[in-house]
Amino acid sequence: MDRTILALALIAPLTAPAQELHLQPRPLLPHHVVPQARRLPEPGSGRVQVTGVNVTVAITDQMATTTMDVALRNPTPARLESELVVPVPARTVVRGFQYQGAALEGKLEVLPADEARRIYDATVVRQRDPALLEFIGNDLVRSSVFPVEAGAEQKVRLIYEHLLPLEGSRVDYVIPRTESLEYQVPWTITVRIRSRRPLSTVYSPSHPFRTVRAAPGELSLQLEPSGATAPGPVRLSFVLGGEDMGAAFFAYPEAGGEAGYFLVVAGAPGRRAAIETAPRELTLVVDRSGSMQGTKWSQTVAAAREVLHSLRPEERFNVVLYHQEVEAFARAPIPASPASTARAIEWIGDHGPRGGTNIHEALQVALAQPATAGTLPLVLFLTDGLPTVGETREASIVQLAARSNPAGRRIFTFGIGADVNSPLLERIAWESRAVATFLLPGDDVRERMVSSFRRLGSPVLASPTLRLEGAVEDVFPARLPDLFEGDQLVLVGRYRGRGPRAFEVSGREAGQARSFRFTFDVASASTRHGFVPRLWASRKIGELLDRIRNAGSEPDPDAQRHVDPLTAEVVRLSREFGILTEYTAFLAREGVELGAPGAVMAQARKQVQEKALATRSGAGSVAQDANRVSRKSSTWVDPRNSALDEELRPVEFRTVNQVGDLAFYKRGRRWVDARLLRSAQTPAPTIVAPGSAAHRRLAERLARDGRQGALALSGEVLLLVDGEPVSFVNP
Repeated sequence: MDRTILALALIAPLTAPAQELHLQPRPLLPHHVVPQARRLPEPGSGRVQVTGVNVTVAITDQMATTTMDVALRNPTPARLESELVVPVPARTVVRGFQYQGAALEGKLEVLPADEARRIYDATVVRQRDPALLEFIGNDLVRSSVFPVEAGAEQKVRLIYEHLLPLEGSRVDYVIPRTESLEYQVPWTITVRIRSRRPLSTVYSPSHPFRTVRAAPGELSLQLEPSGATAPGPVRLSFVLGGEDMGAAFFAYPEAGGEAGYFLVVAGAPGRRAAIETAPRELTLVVDRSGSMQGTKWSQTVAAAREVLHSLRPEERFNVVLYHQEVEAFARAPIPASPASTARAIEWIGDHGPRGGTNIHEALQVALAQPATAGTLPLVLFLTDGLPTVGETREASIVQLAARSNPAGRRIFTFGIGADVNSPLLERIAWESRAVATFLLPGDDVRERMVSSFRRLGSPVLASPTLRLEGAVEDVFPARLPDLFEGDQLVLVGRYRGRGPRAFEVSGREAGQARSFRFTFDVASASTRHGFVPRLWASRKIGELLDRIRNAGSEPDPDAQRHVDPLTAEVVRLSREFGILTEYTAFLAREGVELGAPGAVMAQARKQVQEKALATRSGAGSVAQDANRVSRKSSTWVDPRNSALDEELRPVEFRTVNQVGDLAFYKRGRRWVDARLLRSAQTPAPTIVAPGSAAHRRLAERLARDGRQGALALSGEVLLLVDGEPVSFVNP
């Protein structure tokens, strides 16, 4: 009978003494499957396959109970005998182990990290499979043997508990998983957090989650479908807080520890009961040019109807319609009532799409209205085209938004379709502390517009500012957005020197001042926080691309000379951190010599000229700006470099692999550490044989910095270790 090991990598509890569970380890069986590591059984291999993993997590204060259901498939005509092998941290408590709904008899072995390491090493030596090396440093749980029936889909359930570490006001939860791009098993993850103390926010730097708050001390999270196959450890941190703003701090040190990167995550403060919610003053600005005919117009009218009906009695509104001419429903915003909103909706319906697009005058009319004291002034600005009437210069329209907005109206822009000037809409929104939304062909205008407006209640912190104490630089976002209930503020930056850093966030709620101060010490910096420099680099690249795109707003024969230094920095960051853009995607292509700076810069300069500077409308332009907005606001790492291409199709890159804080580029069958691609000449590497004593020492060295995932990359791996190149070959 064939025998297969089923191995799952999990994070584990910190409660029961290890010696109570420790048993003498039995020999490792000859065949294995590691559902959370790179090497999964191929179809036709005659081994058990993992088809999906469902995880449910219940966290009460610091105690986490994790239930993991693993779906298995035996593709062979024979029963296969299998064993569960689970790498976990120390002092694990296993509460349940079931197969097809029945509790399994037999013992569990819990091996401490040193004995687990011998299992990992044996895997490399005997089967030449380095998959488990990704989980060095963990203890190991092993189950008794059970059969997987021929041709059957069956399930294993493991339930375990562990105590989560508390650092300041931050509680961390992790599920270790492979960082390899080859991983394709889909996951679903549901998390419910309950705390006796109020929860300020919950944050994942690794995967996209949808969060719902049920009560001050209760949050629920669901992994977004887009993250179902995203590789890498699943990381969650929740921040304890109350009416004040709760915040947590992560730091990553550069070599020597005298500088590094930091990330601050803070939840929007609670709304104070004694403060009345500030009413909104809404100006709805709607494009009714000829290109809005058909579905776009009907959806826009439906969106306007729903938005106006959602206004509260104490709020005010106005509507501006524009084509080549501009008409306003009222001379100034009027009180929202059933009668006034009904008249406005009827008035919109009496007009239809025709003519050109006078964006400049429409914006001018909206911003020139007298402001209503004590309100939050908002503008929803919709268009599906380019400015064709009146002032059409991009720079002049941006200047209007920046300098002729005395009421400080937030201008939320909505670009419908691919025929808009996307950098113009993004810049108008940015200048007013708002955001741009790009509706791709097929998107529902009503749904996107209504959902965007729904979250814009009265901010709990309006016009916030940031004051920093200590040596910090390159902090993003450079200007803080308004914070609404449920919002999250994620700051990234660089620090220099040792010691504490102070952050003070100030703003206003309904006209009254609020201020919050935090102090953090960079002594907590760890190379295991590799997501911090990567998120910083993503936002830095977004800021550089802002400046490059803005340089193309006016015809300028010297524009290329002005943007060359910016382009060079984008190339450096893309190469170093493995973060690709439309202008640096060529770095991932086979045959590109990353150590040839002249050729690389020439190619990047060509991409910037043709795309960033020259392309201001159309699908390619919308894709650039949608990608740029995503990078500037990124809160979680994206190892697959997901983006939109020039035809607005989603694309990913599989020839750049991010591992911990490192980036590797695929060159033939070789993965090359980005740090070794800075020059054309690389010294001859030290060759390390998998399973050798040198390989074990290498694994220990990489594990200290959280980089052991590099050991599981397929093919040849060339990396820099303590300043020296090292090479080894995996199957």
